[in-house]
Amino acid sequence: MKVKGDGLDGCAFFWRCFRQAKEEAPAGVRDLFQRYSENGAMGAEQLKRFLVEVQGEEEGATTKVEAQAIIDSVLRLSKHQIRFPKKGGGSLGLDGFFRYLFGVANPPIALSLGNKVLHSSFQNDHVVPEKGFLVKIYMGDGWNLDFHQTDFDMYSPPDFYTTVEIDGVPADTILQKTKIIEDNWIPVWNEEFTFPLTVPELALSRNEVYDYDPLEMDGFGGQTCLPVPELRTGVRAVPLCNRKGEEYKSVKLLMHFKIV
Repeated sequence: MKVKGDGLDGCAFFWRCFRQAKEEAPAGVRDLFQRYSENGAMGAEQLKRFLVEVQGEEEGATTKVEAQAIIDSVLRLSKHQIRFPKKGGGSLGLDGFFRYLFGVANPPIALSLGNKVLHSSFQNDHVVPEKGFLVKIYMGDGWNLDFHQTDFDMYSPPDFYTTVEIDGVPADTILQKTKIIEDNWIPVWNEEFTFPLTVPELALSRNEVYDYDPLEMDGFGGQTCLPVPELRTGVRAVPLCNRKGEEYKSVKLLMHFKIV
């Protein structure tokens, strides 16, 4: 929410501009964790099931060993999250699961991981004309690390919203927006959009984040443009870029892609 500087004392200015929201798992991620965990812990078997059923990984190509390797990598970065089930290795709590989903090892586009290539889940799902493309935006984070505290608003945290756009053939081109989250460096939208695709092979999924300003031009907070045929389905960490196409170090969205 935009406020004028008149009448703000030093303490009020500091609190409004520099207070930080706590990063925590949004409701959609908590629901997924509850569905795929047991007694508050997600072991290799549960994570494997999540990778196949939600992330679109091929069942025969996804093993418990690979799932455990993901768990171990997360635990090495946050030792306080380690949980030990009665059998097997460590497992993930909710925070560890959230860190995995929002981490660099969970990109939206296919990549090479060691000797294994993570292929596009959309290709595995055989995208066909006139199918729906679901995009859910859970939340965003990282602006407080890559931007100065007053880059958006002089006297308050930003009021972020995200555009959700499909570019492609005229029949597929559409633009929608999330609601505005006022005064928050870590906006949580939890909004989903479904787009009919007639020619998915030419479709691009575009997102731009802005800080809403009723008096001036909205402040730019990042963008991404992803080719739909190369996307991996499931919950993915999507890094954002500046206007030059250069990737920010920390700014990213947590999104869910799905064919419906």
